Parts: sequence; C-alpha cells; structure tokens
Amino acid sequence: MRDYWLTQDLLKAAGWGYLTLWALALGLAAWRPKRKWVKAIMVIGVLWLGGILPYEGVKQFRQQQKDEAEFRKRYDPAKALFDERCKSAGEKIYKTVDGVEGVLLVNVRPKYSNSDRYDQNWADAGLPRESGGDLYIRRFLDWEHEVRTLGGKPGQHLDWRGVLNPISKAVDGYAIFSGYSFADVKEPDGRIYRYQYKVENTPIGEENKLSRDLLSGKPARYSISYKNMTDPADRVHWVAGTTVTVTDTQTNEVMAEKTWYSFEAGLGSRAGSRTPWNFAITCPPPVHGLDDSQTRYFVDQILKPKQGE
Repeated sequence: MRDYWLTQDLLKAAGWGYLTLWALALGLAAWRPKRKWVKAIMVIGVLWLGGILPYEGVKQFRQQQKDEAEFRKRYDPAKALFDERCKSAGEKIYKTVDGVEGVLLVNVRPKYSNSDRYDQNWADAGLPRESGGDLYIRRFLDWEHEVRTLGGKPGQHLDWRGVLNPISKAVDGYAIFSGYSFADVKEPDGRIYRYQYKVENTPIGEENKLSRDLLSGKPARYSISYKNMTDPADRVHWVAGTTVTVTDTQTNEVMAEKTWYSFEAGLGSRAGSRTPWNFAITCPPPVHGLDDSQTRYFVDQILKPKQGE
C-alpha cells in the first residue's frame, strides 16, 4: 500500500512538473522573439506540442472508461449467474464405506491441451485444473503425504490435505495415507482394464510404474463417474459446471455427489498472455494448493481406502 501511494505521488509530481515546463516554454515563446509573426508561430508551436500528451491522455482515459463500462455490462450478469449456480454447488454424502481396496472409473477426464483453456465451450471447464488422462487415474492410486505447517511437527497441519505422489514410504517422520490398490477403468472399447502401481527397478532405484491389464474378473464394486454441464446459456457468460457421483454398483445406490461450478471472471480476456480458464474461480473452493486432485479428495472421504503397509 505504501508503494502504491508513493507511485501516485510520483505521477502527480511528474504531471505538475510537465505543466510547469509547458508554462515556462510558453512564456519564453511569448517573450523572447522580437518579431510578432515569429512570436505567434512559437506560441502556436508550443501550445500544439505541449497539448499532444494531455490530449492523448484524455483520449486514452475516455476509451478506458468506455471499455470498463462495456466490460461491466458483460461481467455483472455473468457474476450474478455464477453466484446463483453456486447456491446448488457442494457435496451430498449419503453413505460411506471403510477399507475399500479399489474403485471403478466409469469415465476418465481426457488429457487437455493448453488450447482447451482458451475454449469458452471446453467440456471440462467445471474443474479446469483437474488432472486428465493417465494422471487422473494415478491420482486415485497415489499415497497422500501429510503436510506440516512451517516449523511444525508431524500431525500439526492446517485444514488442507496432504500432497499426492506415487511414493509409498514415509520420509522424515511424515505420516502417509494409502491410496487405492487399483483402479478399474471402463474404456471406450467397452472393456475394463485394471490400473495399479507395480514396483520396478530403475537405474536410480525402485520406482512405482503404472501398469494396465485387461480385467478378466469382476470390476470394483464402487464406481465413480462425472457429468459435465455444458449449457450454452451458461457458457455465454463463461460459467461451467461438473458433478461427480459415487455409486454402489451392486445395489445401484448413489452414495454421494458433489457439484462444482467455475467462472472465468476475465470473460475470456487474453491480455498479458492470460490463459482464461486457468484463472477461473471455483465453488466450492478447491482444496488449498491441490487443484488437480479435487475428485480424489472428495471420493476418498466416501470410499475410504484400505490402509496397508
């Protein structure tokens, strides 16, 4: 704040300095020349040259005001729509289960490209920073490593979740929480494949690699699916939504649902190399600093992973 006021004071000083110099130049133009026609030319020249900058400044200011007014005409109804949608956002949990070994992913968010985040009608914009492709699958298999506060001890952390990664060993006393042992994925060809981590020896030591095998037996009992909301009326205002549903496939019982909405408050602006959907705000707010794993962090509160060694 102090820097802001310092900048304002400097700009004001520069403006007054400019006006002072302009007045001095005008006075010299009116006083120094002896001949009247030279004096007139000099005065006109100083007035013209000195007036260019103020004229351009006023012109730019008026254009800025016009642009801001036009933006507000678009922004206000868009923000009002987002606020209205957020009233129906959030989670509904009807049933939880402990000791779940694996899950069935009915659909997988596709891997996105940078160009998707410029697309006003991008299907997955409801959770614009959620992982896609194999990384979406990995998030269900990853172990959660506890986060400490600065200078804190294990167990002393704020109200956010731990970091997800494929490392299953505790480091320096940090607690770890298991992910799922496997994720069954129903792929476009109709067949189901089982994904899981398998330890492989590499030049730098043991590493968990993602394996993919055609499933011959029954898939996991509990399924996870998502449905995007692509209402054209919402997308005009850069508002998008998505709902994740957890289902018991044996009873067809819906165990939980969670809906998110996102709003690109810049309305697609690319100023300053801006990537629109990357700047979207989301309700409910994402887990602090872990925007790419929102589905996993919701699901594992319903289907609590079996804790192994």
